[in-house]
Amino acid sequence: TKPLQTKEKISDVPMIVICGLPRTGTTLLHNLMACDPSC
Repeated sequence: TKPLQTKEKISDVPMIVICGLPRTGTTLLHNLMACDPSC
């Protein structure tokens, strides 16, 4: 983990919005992206 002083601000991190109809895999996509260590 990064020390509190060097932690990125929310505005410095690009955001991705995931949206879709129910049962289209949006939760699966979110979970896969959350597993990426670079995020």
